[in-house]
Amino acid sequence: MKKSILFVLVSVFVIAMFSACADDSPASPGASCGIVIGDKLNNENGDWSEDYLVALDQVIASDTTVYKLGIKLGADSNYILAIYNNNAGQPGSVIAQTAARSGTTGWNEADLTSPVSLTAGSTYWLVAITDTVSITSNEDSGIVKYYSYLYSDAASLGMPGGLTGWNDNSGRIKVYATSCR
Repeated sequence: MKKSILFVLVSVFVIAMFSACADDSPASPGASCGIVIGDKLNNENGDWSEDYLVALDQVIASDTTVYKLGIKLGADSNYILAIYNNNAGQPGSVIAQTAARSGTTGWNEADLTSPVSLTAGSTYWLVAITDTVSITSNEDSGIVKYYSYLYSDAASLGMPGGLTGWNDNSGRIKVYATSCR
């Protein structure tokens, strides 16, 4: 009887630990597949308003091809994600993007319209825009850039490139890029 109870308690503990890790750490289905930039941590304490391009800069560690981008939404929302190259410390040209998508509260992932190769040591920008107050962020660390832009324009015309005059704000938006197909 004692062994059965102990087995059940240990089993519940192990399942709880794996469940917690699944939400708080990058998914890594295989050695060559996983999150290559950004993060998938659940430590947000703020949300961004709709109709803003919000950008997080990241340096890529090794040459890789990105197939999908992910975002954590604080509410159901339509969204578009993109990768921009770096232009003197701000987002430059769009090098890849997702189609406009309908997302739900929590983590969402979308295929890029075309995969993109990223070069080790280079800085790239993960950029998001939504049509509701829903881009989650951690306002306690990091710096994001933002630019006022209508979601409806991004949805109909594509993500804009070559914008100047991005503004700074403290925080890290909850976005990531993955090499998983």
